[in-house]
Amino acid sequence: MNDRCQAPEEHPQGDTAARLDVSPGRVDIWPVALDVPDAELACLAQLLSPAERARSDRLVTDQLRRRWTACRGRLRQILGRYLNTDPATIGLKYQPRGKPYLQPTAHGAQLHFNVSHSGDRAVVACAARPVGVDLELQPPAGLLVELERQILSPRELLERQRSASSDEDSNHALLTAWVCKEALAKALGVGIGGGLHAVELPSRIRQDAWFRPTRIDPAILLQIDDDGTCGRTGWCDASFWQIRLLGNVIPNRAAAAVAVPVGIDEMRLVSIWDGAARA
Repeated sequence: MNDRCQAPEEHPQGDTAARLDVSPGRVDIWPVALDVPDAELACLAQLLSPAERARSDRLVTDQLRRRWTACRGRLRQILGRYLNTDPATIGLKYQPRGKPYLQPTAHGAQLHFNVSHSGDRAVVACAARPVGVDLELQPPAGLLVELERQILSPRELLERQRSASSDEDSNHALLTAWVCKEALAKALGVGIGGGLHAVELPSRIRQDAWFRPTRIDPAILLQIDDDGTCGRTGWCDASFWQIRLLGNVIPNRAAAAVAVPVGIDEMRLVSIWDGAARA
């Protein structure tokens, strides 16, 4: 296989194998560029399963097909580094709401991951516990306002209407709420179909620190295929989860966030550009 198809190499600091272990208290964030040269795209396409190739073929434009192929190929490369296996042989399964997942590895460790892509960028998050990540390019202001009732709870809508913020600040706050809530919904396994308005966030969100949602509507449990475990463990309690913005890993015209259970306090950035990764 062409060397460009191989999983990207990490550069120091520290031992490479140790840095790709799954740590109980850490989430790894991989930003990915999706517009890649033709030769590299052909290599990434070789890693996809028949079902993934068929899904790519159904996309309506060449640009969408190229970016989706690059995103899924990169995801497989990243997972292959944690699992120490050929990316093309990794079997992905899907929860009822569409979230991809892996079965426990032969070593007994559970690798959780999530991926989000928008435009020419993607973000992959990997952790030892459930994780959700969302990335959104800045949409037109009019479209963002049209979506506010899908994103915000009634209380948050009222606060937004009372706010004296400028349109630009208000729209940025709405985009921030969108990515934070969608990341949490994906971590929960309900996706946006569970209703982003079912989640409430603090009025002020720090850009550089973990924070917890203030409320998750218990009705969201109805969106989860649950045998009672979620209710007993507090899976849908606001105190179970924390969220962090990823402003340091995305371009200015976008917003991104990651959601993990409380107890994962470290976030490690592993960047991939043109097939090379660096800490």
